Amino acid sequence: MTCRDEILSELQELLKVRPQREFRLGEILRRMAWRNTPYVRVTISNYVTAVMCVNSNAKDGGQYQDLERVGRGVYRLLE
Repeated sequence: MTCRDEILSELQELLKVRPQREFRLGEILRRMAWRNTPYVRVTISNYVTAVMCVNSNAKDGGQYQDLERVGRGVYRLLE
């Protein structure tokens, strides 16, 4: 399973009870650490804040259209 796959899987569980589909970066980092992910925090953070984020300004940003940054450290899972 790729880092992106693990993040999306964790988000599906986390957001089951959140109709607005928003989460904090720290929440996903804690959940993945608790599940003993092989991915380090910096890799997970990079995926959430850049690679998977449509409105990222990073050079590798927006490769996937999974998340949108809606505030400082707050992201929303897109449909």
